[in-house]
Amino acid sequence: MEQMKQNNPVTNRPTGNVIRCRRSIIPFLFLIIATCMPSIAWGQTPGTQFTDANSGLKFEVLSAPANSVKVIGNSYSNISYTIPVTVSDQGNTYDVVEIGEDAFFKCSDLESVTFAQGSKVETIGKNAFFQCSNLTSVTFQGDAPTFGNQVFDNTSSGLVIYVPDGKVADYETALSGKLPAGAKIMVAKAPTPTPPVYYSWYRVTVPQVEGITFIRNNKEHDSFSIDVLEGSTFSFYIKPAEGLNPQDIIVTTSRGETIMPDKKTGRYTIQNINEDVTAYVLTTPTANEPVIPDGIQLYTAGGYLYIDAPQQQAVKIYTASGALVYSGTLQAGSNAIPLPGGVHLVVFENGAVKKVSL
Repeated sequence: MEQMKQNNPVTNRPTGNVIRCRRSIIPFLFLIIATCMPSIAWGQTPGTQFTDANSGLKFEVLSAPANSVKVIGNSYSNISYTIPVTVSDQGNTYDVVEIGEDAFFKCSDLESVTFAQGSKVETIGKNAFFQCSNLTSVTFQGDAPTFGNQVFDNTSSGLVIYVPDGKVADYETALSGKLPAGAKIMVAKAPTPTPPVYYSWYRVTVPQVEGITFIRNNKEHDSFSIDVLEGSTFSFYIKPAEGLNPQDIIVTTSRGETIMPDKKTGRYTIQNINEDVTAYVLTTPTANEPVIPDGIQLYTAGGYLYIDAPQQQAVKIYTASGALVYSGTLQAGSNAIPLPGGVHLVVFENGAVKKVSL
């Protein structure tokens, strides 16, 4: 700026200083004006329309409030739509604040509409869901919006309007005279939470057996006591001592089952463990052992062990776990002995052993 002297037009004497602005100050004036102006949203021009691929809905940018849109149409290909809280286009994010007039007009395939949690919709325009003949469910969030005329005309008589707890009266007032006969307004049920899944651990025990070595994970063991997850399987191999025939080995469990080795691998497997399990390993060597007395015949039927004996014969019967279940003297002829299911060992008075299964 520069100062200039100016003369009084009457007296022709100096009157004081006059300030004249140079052109260089003009940019600063624009900066001041811009600073004092209210903030302006720099989104797309109001009236701009776009389709959101995620929701299948068509939107129009509103002039107010700033950065907001309304739903103006749909793809007419879905049976359900979710009204989002916000939607983005061309790098701009907008609040969804309105369902425009005729937005779902005659959308006959439409069955349900859900307003997302946190919905900002305040207005639903005239004829928004007019003649959506299969519409049976509309779920709202928050306060009741303003509803236009004929908003739900000619929709299903089974239409249910789901609203938040404590808001039924507000929605009844807002929708008075705007629902088809038979339509209901009711509190939306909270989704049933998925119950947590708890798993249990069970112990598998394989006691030590003379002449037997157990192999698991390529390591040799005299015995096992291992915790396994519910529903798991447990497998192991058996290495018999020299002179013990693998065919003379019996493996049973405390669940009353007999475990047979895999024909190809020789591996023993306990399936579906849902309780503590003990595996019993018994050996019934036959080489150089006493033989069953002549004339003895054994067979099973209907939960009984039948022993035909030519003469009296003392016997003891054990479960595979070693529990004594019978001790007595066979009479000459046929003898019926009731036994629980599973593998049993019949021991005769001469020491001979016979394995039977019920």
